[in-house]
Amino acid sequence: SWELNRKLEMAVELGFWNDRFLLVANFFRNRSGNQLIRYALPAQAGFSSVMQNFEATIQNQGWEISINTSNVEKPNLQWNTGFHLTRPRNQLLSFPGLASSSYASTYEVGQPMNLIRAYHWIGLDPLTGTYQFEDLNKDGQLSLADFKLAGQLSPSFYGGLSNTLRYKSWELTAFVEYRKQKGKNYLSSLLPFTPGRMFNQPTLVLDRWQHPGDHAAFQRYTTSTQSSAYRAWNNLVASDAVFSDASFVRLKNLTVAWSLPEQWRHPFRMSLARLYMQAQNLLTLTHYRGGDPESQNLFALPPLRTVTFGAQLHF
Repeated sequence: SWELNRKLEMAVELGFWNDRFLLVANFFRNRSGNQLIRYALPAQAGFSSVMQNFEATIQNQGWEISINTSNVEKPNLQWNTGFHLTRPRNQLLSFPGLASSSYASTYEVGQPMNLIRAYHWIGLDPLTGTYQFEDLNKDGQLSLADFKLAGQLSPSFYGGLSNTLRYKSWELTAFVEYRKQKGKNYLSSLLPFTPGRMFNQPTLVLDRWQHPGDHAAFQRYTTSTQSSAYRAWNNLVASDAVFSDASFVRLKNLTVAWSLPEQWRHPFRMSLARLYMQAQNLLTLTHYRGGDPESQNLFALPPLRTVTFGAQLHF
């Protein structure tokens, strides 16, 4: 049967100083129940999943704030600013029978749906040259019982800041976007391609362990699938080492335009003549390693940096 969705939204709009300062605050809450999902089955069943309804209730709620200001209003000078902030929150409110389902190790009531449950990576052993992970139950082996919470993948907040400045016939517009989040780093992209296999590798893999006492980013190389190094490499994909801070601030759009004066346009009977330059993705500030913090894939093409020049003529 169909899922059941309930939506609640409240908003307030305020204007001050003849609407030179506009504030829009919005609260939203969406609850989805009777979830229609593909229920995971064990390999012995012959197929991986089956469509099924669950009585789980998922909630998505958050705040959105938009502020628009007219900072300067003069005949030859105008300056406007727009600011937007969204703070979302995802939560599993209820899931009857969760403990006995195949999702018992994936979800937790009261927590976000995209929790990170993983082994805790403690680093590289400088003596053996292999990755080390925390054995929480101290039984001498790694299993699901050693998984611990390592955060979530939903952004903590995101938004943008825009400014438009006009001086006589000149216009400058800039838009900056920002996002606070955790995401998959370059290690998650490299895991399917063990160093030494016939795939292109970034120069990062050259920083590897070679001798006892070495402190490197990558563990020692191996050609044996039975070695401890190979097992450690496979455990890395299920550890918190493949996640890191993927927050960023990006100069998304920049436009510079100049409108020709009327005395230049009049001989050609033009009502408008405008020259402009538009640029996208000019600058990104981030501590993220491994391609682009938005796509989070070392082998995916990041957003292109483009610069366009043009003319707009109206006759």
